Amino acid sequence: MLIIVLLAVFAFSVAMTVKRQNQQKLSAQSQKLFSQAQENIVSAADLTNLNNSRAKTLIEEALKDLDRIEKYGYKSEELSKLRVKAQCLLSTVTKDKLVSAKLLYDFSLQNKKAALSSMTLTPFGEGLERKLFISDRPSSAVYEVTLKADGVSIEKIDKGKVSDPQFLTFYSDNLTGLDKNGLFNINLKDSVATTDLLAGTDLNPVVDLKSYLGNIYFLSPKNGGLLKSFVLEDGKYSKPVRWLKEDRDLSKATSFAVDGSIYVFESTGRIIKFEAGKVAEFSVSGFDEVFSSASVIYTDSQSTFIYIFDPKSGKIISLSKDGVYQGRYTIEEGLREKPIFAVDEEANKAYFLSDSKLLRIDLE
Repeated sequence: MLIIVLLAVFAFSVAMTVKRQNQQKLSAQSQKLFSQAQENIVSAADLTNLNNSRAKTLIEEALKDLDRIEKYGYKSEELSKLRVKAQCLLSTVTKDKLVSAKLLYDFSLQNKKAALSSMTLTPFGEGLERKLFISDRPSSAVYEVTLKADGVSIEKIDKGKVSDPQFLTFYSDNLTGLDKNGLFNINLKDSVATTDLLAGTDLNPVVDLKSYLGNIYFLSPKNGGLLKSFVLEDGKYSKPVRWLKEDRDLSKATSFAVDGSIYVFESTGRIIKFEAGKVAEFSVSGFDEVFSSASVIYTDSQSTFIYIFDPKSGKIISLSKDGVYQGRYTIEEGLREKPIFAVDEEANKAYFLSDSKLLRIDLE
């Protein structure tokens, strides 16, 4: 019996010795990782605004080291403070700002089955009241949304002449769009709606639609990629013609933006710039991540920057018009897979459509 007790005591002693040795080993590994993380964070701070890409890599390595320490079961106030410092520094080097979306209006109050399909923002100018025009496919409605300091006012303006509106674009008191019958126009001065402006023209499928100087541009990968319809004196439009002057496969194009040049976004995450119908030099620099296939592009002639909204990451990425990364905004709340958005640089605001909701994000 005594021998059994002695053996049990011996076994327990050995086990405790092994445990202490393992703890000492883990403690040494944790201290090494902690020191390594500290060094990387200090180095990253020194590189901020000099080489943000390298600084970002160092911070991410530091955060991984801190994660490994916590997996060993070690937690302390010192560890938490270092993590917060690393995350704050990461936001600085990636120029990342956390923003939240504010609900401006829910169009289910107009139609219980509302599913908003398009939005266009009027240009800014002295004495001009900023407005959004928004379409709802299930109710075949087009709404004028006047933006006010304390909210919005809503007015239905389609006069019952639009059917299943898909796209909208604005130019000089004229709201032009595409519905199941083709191109339509609403003259906002006299509220006259004209439909079927391109009778007999089959454009399907149209992926996106924009206007510039009154002319309408269609993104239709199966019909030549980019088409252009010229505005005529009587307010009608010419038959769309192929705008590209060279062969270019745009089968993966999902959205585009126009400011005189045309920027096409592809599902691969690539942006192609065109000028006068030909590919122009353009590449994204200072941003080492890949845009998801669900991303949407936005700019216009009054915008200084190009904006990419990536719903997969919940971020709005800002680029200069020669592709240089400027910063990004991370949205706290999720939005639908492929939201529709517009940016008002003058007011530092972005507007989003998500299902039946109109949302606003402050970009200041």
